[in-house]
Amino acid sequence: MKSGRRRGVRASARPVNLTERDRDILALVGRCRYLSSRQLASEFFPSSDRCRRRLRQLYDVGLVRVTLAGSTTPNLVSLTSKGVRAVAERDPELAARLQLPGAISLSGVRHHLGVADSRFYLAALCAARGDELQRWSNNGGALGRELGLPRWGLEPDGLAELRVPGGLWRLAIEVDCGTETRRVLAGKFRRYAEVVEAELVLGELWVVVDAGETRLGLVSELLEGAGLAELTRVMPLPHCQARPVRPPLRRLAQIGRNRPNSGREGTANSQPNQGLGRNSADVVGRAVRGTDGWG
Repeated sequence: MKSGRRRGVRASARPVNLTERDRDILALVGRCRYLSSRQLASEFFPSSDRCRRRLRQLYDVGLVRVTLAGSTTPNLVSLTSKGVRAVAERDPELAARLQLPGAISLSGVRHHLGVADSRFYLAALCAARGDELQRWSNNGGALGRELGLPRWGLEPDGLAELRVPGGLWRLAIEVDCGTETRRVLAGKFRRYAEVVEAELVLGELWVVVDAGETRLGLVSELLEGAGLAELTRVMPLPHCQARPVRPPLRRLAQIGRNRPNSGREGTANSQPNQGLGRNSADVVGRAVRGTDGWG
């Protein structure tokens, strides 16, 4: 009986003909520094098994690196220098914006992946609604500096600028993994309230919570106390991971402020990790090629 190949050990390399999907996977991983195999399965493949087999092939030929985050958690996938060169063959300008993983701090993995999930969710939601995601910046990015948010002591985990009926709409995203104290959260939300009142540069705040129902209740309570209830949405992380994509959970505010919420919110038949198929791959493909505002 043949023994199975061990994780983390490359097999003898066999030639691999890279598909358009392969190159989009490599580019997306490089834009995000690293992603989980679960995220790649959700966005690009009809099943986890198909994703796992293809990633193994890309790994064996040295295009991706795999980090074992734990025995019960999905692998983390990042690029190698060879993977960057493979992207450069198609798009040298894009390859210049890719990141090698460097040292991955396992303590920050949940938060990093949560920000990526929120980003993918927003892209899919815009595509479903016909909105245009023009710009996106991660923590410390150019969009936040342009809006002057560091002056208020704010660096959102994600900042998005959308083109909606009526003009531009900007929203900030905070991903909460339950590590900040009540006092720190309350102070952050007060600063957001001050920005909204004084500068009017943000139309909406999303708080994506990966810390259970009790934490969801605390976040909602603190937002109410800061006077932000009508400008915020509070969502558990699985809502952002679910496919087909569902509208944001209601907190009064809508993207575009006066636009009616489309579709059903929180329908029981929406299951997590069911990809959008070709439409999802198209959304992600536009993202990695920089045509939907990936900052």
